[in-house]
Amino acid sequence: MMSQNKKEIAKLAADFLVKEGDRVNKNWTSMTITDLKDGGADVSTNFDREIEKNFYDFISKHFPDDGFIGEEFPELQKDGEDIWMIDPIDGTKFFAAGIPLWSTTVSRIKKGQSLADIGVVYNPVSEQLYIASEGNGTTLNGVPVFLKEETDITKLQVSIDVSATSVGESDFTDEVHRMIDILERNFYRARMLGSGALSLAWLAQGFFGAFVDPVREEKKLVDIAGGLLIAKEAGAEIRHHQFSDNSSVHYHFVARPEVLDQLEQLLK
Repeated sequence: MMSQNKKEIAKLAADFLVKEGDRVNKNWTSMTITDLKDGGADVSTNFDREIEKNFYDFISKHFPDDGFIGEEFPELQKDGEDIWMIDPIDGTKFFAAGIPLWSTTVSRIKKGQSLADIGVVYNPVSEQLYIASEGNGTTLNGVPVFLKEETDITKLQVSIDVSATSVGESDFTDEVHRMIDILERNFYRARMLGSGALSLAWLAQGFFGAFVDPVREEKKLVDIAGGLLIAKEAGAEIRHHQFSDNSSVHYHFVARPEVLDQLEQLLK
């Protein structure tokens, strides 16, 4: 199993996600809330826990030396030269409310690297499967996809993702609000989808023209790590900056280089 190349390993992980995602989608009505987070503003469900535990077992079986990072079981986290990350349901609040705007995503990242070398996002509701592996491009249901060619930001939609951090509790609230205001004024449309994984997947297939994550802890990437690679392999460049010296908080810009140049000029 370890002799497989990245493309084969990505397909193996994708097969797991499709199986689990379809199972959950078919049994949506048996969903139960298992945990309340952030004072009840956020939730976790039985399916979040089931998918994550099943993926841990899957990785332990096929890649026993690899590390693991999830969201539901801190006790299962382990280190390795290759580290797998999973967000079992990205968009749990939507999922728990019966709203079909959620996905499941996994990625693999080399220890010490900042970008995954395997990324998968699966939307079970639409049966859209996005797969990327380093150097092999991005596919949607087996067909290669690419970023939108348009680079005039007045004709592009930007996806803004603040789902990783509560802006109101951030030390950078004023700066984040300033950034959002500038994006809304200069892009054709600014959208806050509430799912970083789907936002990056839709950037990769040419719907969004840019993705901006204004405030993100450097190590909290489980929901977007796969999507970042999916966007990059479809033609995007990823730029990230610290909010201040020695800060662990970064902001990420993802788009074609020509779009990023305009974006960075606006935010100076």
